[in-house]
Amino acid sequence: MHSPLLRTLQRQRLELLDDLDRVRGFVDAGTGQAFPELRRFRITLMEHLAMEDATVYPALNRATRVRPDLARLLGNHLQDVAALQGAACGFFERCAREQGVDEQLKREFAQLAKAIHLRIDREERLIRLVFQSLRPEDDTLH
Repeated sequence: MHSPLLRTLQRQRLELLDDLDRVRGFVDAGTGQAFPELRRFRITLMEHLAMEDATVYPALNRATRVRPDLARLLGNHLQDVAALQGAACGFFERCAREQGVDEQLKREFAQLAKAIHLRIDREERLIRLVFQSLRPEDDTLH
C-alpha cells in the first residue's frame, strides 16, 4: 500500500484495533471506567467510518470503472459495512442507557469486537486486491 490515503487507513485501523483491545479489558473487568472508554471508542470508530465513507469508498468505486468485475465484491462489502455500522450504533445506544457492565453487555461487546476485526480483515483484502490490480495511471486511491 503506497498511497497516502492507504497508509492513513492502515494506521487508523491499527489504532482502532489497539483501542478495541484496551476497551475490551475495561468491559471484561466490569469496571465503571468501561463506559467512558466505550464513549471514546464510539467517537473514534464513527470518525474512522466517516473518513472511509468520504474518501475510501468513492475511490474504490472509481476503481471499479477500471475493474468492473470488482463492483459486485465492493457492493457486497458496502452492505456488510452498513450492517456493522447499524450494529455498532445500536450497541452504543444501549450502552448509553446502561447502569453497569453485565454479562449481556460483555457478550454484545465481544460480538461487536469480532465483527470489527472481521470487517477490517475483509476490507484490507478488498483494498489490496483493488490496489494491486490497478496500473499506476489508473490508481484512484491517491
